[in-house]
Amino acid sequence: MKVVIDTNILVSAAMRDGIPEIEVKIEVDFPRDRKDAKFLACAIASNADFLITGDRDFEDVQTLKNTTILSAKNFKQLFFD
Repeated sequence: MKVVIDTNILVSAAMRDGIPEIEVKIEVDFPRDRKDAKFLACAIASNADFLITGDRDFEDVQTLKNTTILSAKNFKQLFFD
C-alpha cells in the first residue's frame, strides 16, 4: 500500500537508504489552494492508494485517479479499528 500524507512524507515501498523516494515529473493545477498541488502531484506520480490529509481544501476531491483522499481519522478507522 502506498500512502501520501500531506506533510511531505511519502510512505511507500520505493525506499532508498531507508528514505522514501519518488520522482515527481508532473504538475497539477489545484486552483482551490495552489500550494497543495504538490501533494496531488506526489499522489499521482507515486500511484498512491491513499492521500491522508486534514486540509479542508481537499473535501471536494474524494478520489484522484487511483488515490482515495481521507482524513487521518477515517484512515485510522478503516485500517486500525
